[in-house]
Amino acid sequence: MKTIDMRRELIDKSLQEFKRWVSVKTKLVHFSYEDKSHSDYVCPLYENFCYLLALFESKQKENILHAKELLEKLLAFQNFMDEESIGGFPIYLHEYPKCKNTYLHVHILYPLYYILKGYENVLEKHLIEKLARAIDALYDRALKTHESFPYKDAMLLKLKAFTSAYKSMEQMSLEDFAIDTNSSKVIAETLVALQMANPSKEVIKEVLSKASAFWSVEYQTYIGPAIKEYQERFDPALTMLDLFMALSLQTDLYKLKQPSSLLMHAPLIFPFDIDQIDDSIACHDPSWEITKKDGLHLSSRKEFLPSDDPLGPSHHLFRALWKEEKSLHSFVCQEKSLAMSFLNDQETSFLFTYSPELPGEGKKEYELALFTNIEKDKDILVNNEKSTVFNLGDTISIVTKTKTLNLSFEIVEGEGRILGHLFYGNRPSQLIEDIFQAFDWKISLRTLERSENLKVKLKLHWS
Repeated sequence: MKTIDMRRELIDKSLQEFKRWVSVKTKLVHFSYEDKSHSDYVCPLYENFCYLLALFESKQKENILHAKELLEKLLAFQNFMDEESIGGFPIYLHEYPKCKNTYLHVHILYPLYYILKGYENVLEKHLIEKLARAIDALYDRALKTHESFPYKDAMLLKLKAFTSAYKSMEQMSLEDFAIDTNSSKVIAETLVALQMANPSKEVIKEVLSKASAFWSVEYQTYIGPAIKEYQERFDPALTMLDLFMALSLQTDLYKLKQPSSLLMHAPLIFPFDIDQIDDSIACHDPSWEITKKDGLHLSSRKEFLPSDDPLGPSHHLFRALWKEEKSLHSFVCQEKSLAMSFLNDQETSFLFTYSPELPGEGKKEYELALFTNIEKDKDILVNNEKSTVFNLGDTISIVTKTKTLNLSFEIVEGEGRILGHLFYGNRPSQLIEDIFQAFDWKISLRTLERSENLKVKLKLHWS
């Protein structure tokens, strides 16, 4: 019963989020992926189909009538004009008939299928036929796209899962759902595919148990390798994995109190028909050091070398999390230009190797920066005193109600004069773009002068 109530609450939260973006004039969702400030001018097809699913899932007569009216209008934007993308949908309505995003072929199949499968009894015959034709054409487009430009990883899994459900094929096996655990988004996409395919209870239990090992009930967030994880205001951003785990483990989710555009995808999450999961599986990744000690959870790359491959703003070298009452604290490093090694010695420490290329003359070059979120009862001290600058060898203490995180820097190779600074500054993974509000403290090292072969050690201790 609690699962049903939580699912209903999730739909209500989703509809509240949609109201933020639905136009009074068009009755459609207006939302821009590129720039939310321009959302008034664009209507994304995927979010609009998710909106229709939410309206149906509300089980309210007025909402269902409205959803049927909009469904017929939106299906008219399926492309049957351009030979190269027949059956596809555009990203935005104004781009019709161009279909630029091939992933969209697979994504849109899911809300359309759930509408047809779950609400065939309330749809008029002509709308059932139109929806079935739309799904057939879109599925055919996805298969043709896969032949020319093969889908990979999560997208391929979603296509296979849809094929299994839509064509009533043989149930998928455990091997089909091998989870890549280095991203909360990939794990969530795996679970989306899992509920679509609906394999045996044994497979569901095994996949869900492994996924839950990378999500903390205590922290209510993903705790695996922080390769593609974002921050929203003072907390880790809400993810689809959060919603899946909260529903599956029947735990309240504090992040639902904040508005989030991700809730527009929440109608795609359904409860799994399973009694319990195996909670003995450990959170493990061979390329990362993942530990929990004295109430602090740390996930760190074991080795990192800068490369020419672009790294997004969600990339982390390490992320530490600890919980106090209603506050979730984080301490992160997101550098891209320095090599880093996790030192597995008696203490927790990290070795940063600076680039041989020296910073330009006269520039205040901040070559290494760490971030921790701002909280009301949180302070940062230098040698137990208030300060905004520090030197190498000083102890910088992040002090919260029940925990103190001490860190210090020292040069272990090469020479240099480096000055530390403490100031407000948002981490790169922050989703809220507000130049007038800071959500983080920035602990930064500014190079005054140094040799080319500089290596700096960061020592970390907490109690």
